[in-house]
Amino acid sequence: FKVEILPVIKLISCLFVHAFFVAIMFIVFLVSGKRPQISWIQIIYYSFAASMYALALTYLTSAIQVFFKDMAQIVSICLQFGMWLTPIMYDEAIFTSLKLNPFYYIAAGYRDSMLTGDWFFMRPTLTVYFWAVTLITMLVGLKVFKRLRPHFSDVL
Repeated sequence: FKVEILPVIKLISCLFVHAFFVAIMFIVFLVSGKRPQISWIQIIYYSFAASMYALALTYLTSAIQVFFKDMAQIVSICLQFGMWLTPIMYDEAIFTSLKLNPFYYIAAGYRDSMLTGDWFFMRPTLTVYFWAVTLITMLVGLKVFKRLRPHFSDVL
């Protein structure tokens, strides 16, 4: 599969914003008296994992959005709904069945890295599940993007 550059450029520009907020998170932890831990280095891994999943979703949805103009609103609603299904606003023990949401892995990973010091390989099943979902989404997204690309100029 040939990787298209526009979704990658958009991802890279969003990574700058993400890096800014990660830096703020580190500063807040340090100012509040939390000592740096070696597990904080995992933030790089989890940022990469989130980027790959976001890129996979971008390939899939951006190709469809050219033909189906309401796709942006659908994606926005799904992202909002998905945000409430990740353990960001609540303790993950409340809803143990929501681990099917791939972003659960990212949210729990950030939490583990910064608070508990647990490593990503301590959740092997979840790691394999996340990367399998990401790979399948990426392959489907690239295939759809490649198949629809010749028609972009006709529609736009």
